[in-house]
Amino acid sequence: MKDDNRQINALFQEWRSNMEGYRLPEWKDFPGLELYMDQVTILVNQYLTMFEADKQADNVVTPAMINNYVKMKIVPAPVKKRYTRVHLAYLVMVCTLKQTMSMDMIRKLLPVEMEEEQVRLTYQTFVENQKKTFGLLIELIDAKKIMPVEGDEGVRDMVIQTAVFSNLSRSLTRAFLTLMENEEQ
Repeated sequence: MKDDNRQINALFQEWRSNMEGYRLPEWKDFPGLELYMDQVTILVNQYLTMFEADKQADNVVTPAMINNYVKMKIVPAPVKKRYTRVHLAYLVMVCTLKQTMSMDMIRKLLPVEMEEEQVRLTYQTFVENQKKTFGLLIELIDAKKIMPVEGDEGVRDMVIQTAVFSNLSRSLTRAFLTLMENEEQ
């Protein structure tokens, strides 16, 4: 049991350190010039390093994924094969949200028809909300109000608790999206 608790505490400390040091770029940090696909994939993968531990492939986003997002009308089409801040913002948000949301849900949340100023404001809100959420989760863990570990099955309990937490968050997300849809009608 002590080894489980030590492993869990070490994992939390590593995770916390990564989360405290992780920041999405601000809108102003995106390059102000147009980019080609290979530059976009490099940048988005650098921006989303927090998903490295979760990913099965070498990249969080690939050119094929970006092309699919454009075809699915989740990300605006490039102009003459060039991408702008708007595209980078969409890609960062989509690649983050796809970890827990379906593409249909993302499409409803982030309509591809937004004007640049609306994308900028949406992205800015997204970044602020991510910071708040990271902070809240760290506070809950520090206060031991979430994921207490007891008994000999500590790591297994943590897997179950975090999976259930994720599912509950996804369920709440769906409920809020439904509320948004109902308000729009």
